[in-house]
Amino acid sequence: MQAANTANGYSDFVLMITDIVNSNSEILALGANMDKVEAAFNFKLENNHAFLAGAVSRKKQVVPQLTESFNA
Repeated sequence: MQAANTANGYSDFVLMITDIVNSNSEILALGANMDKVEAAFNFKLENNHAFLAGAVSRKKQVVPQLTESFNA
């Protein structure tokens, strides 16, 4: 993730890994704006990782929250 940030000039990298069987996701995030990622989902990242209960849709449950937080 850090290599992708550096190689592509990204400020942040957020990866969502979804467990479709249990309808939950794990968020891995790395970058300069982790406070905005935490604010988007009202959680605290621990070692750049957090559990996102009930989230399975990037379009409905992840991107809108991140967009709102980053634009605030």
